[in-house]
Amino acid sequence: MATIGMGDIKKGARLEVTGNPYRVVEAHHV
Repeated sequence: MATIGMGDIKKGARLEVTGNPYRVVEAHHV
């Protein structure tokens, strides 16, 4: 979780649809 790569950012965008704002915010801040 500490290490966020390109794949995680894409996952974060997907999680935004599923309703997980925390992970999305984490990805966007990196």
